[in-house]
Amino acid sequence: MLVDVYRHGGGRMTEWVKQVCEGADLALIGPGGTGVLDRAEVTLCGDETAYPALARIVESLPKGAKANVLLSNRSGAQDYPFPERAGVQLRWMIAPEPGAFVEAVAALHRDQPMGFLWFAAEAAEVAEMRNHIKAEGWTKADVYAATYWTRPRLAASNDA
Repeated sequence: MLVDVYRHGGGRMTEWVKQVCEGADLALIGPGGTGVLDRAEVTLCGDETAYPALARIVESLPKGAKANVLLSNRSGAQDYPFPERAGVQLRWMIAPEPGAFVEAVAALHRDQPMGFLWFAAEAAEVAEMRNHIKAEGWTKADVYAATYWTRPRLAASNDA
């Protein structure tokens, strides 16, 4: 079985995987997250770290389900092998400015409400999304928002 790992600063998995020898046997627990979404309509959004989970969710959607999928991508690549399914609309948001991804997700879900909202990204974006969720009055039963990584903090300068 192959496992996708998006390597970036601030990721616990990134640091761990640096220590693993190619070809080593590994035991993995999962998949984590929300499991299978048994919903007829969903909005699925995430950055590169969430692509494997998003692909798994799209693959497991019930027959006839509709989904809006919005992907944030800082590198500009649009080559992740997402499954193609009838009723699934996939969009890429390339190199969004800070705050732009959350705003786009909120606008998408507001303008085209698709039942359940699933969101996973960097910690600050998730905090911003949770603030928006609370302000909009969306219920926890219809929203999943998870931190998949934390942006590294810049070291404090010792110049005095």
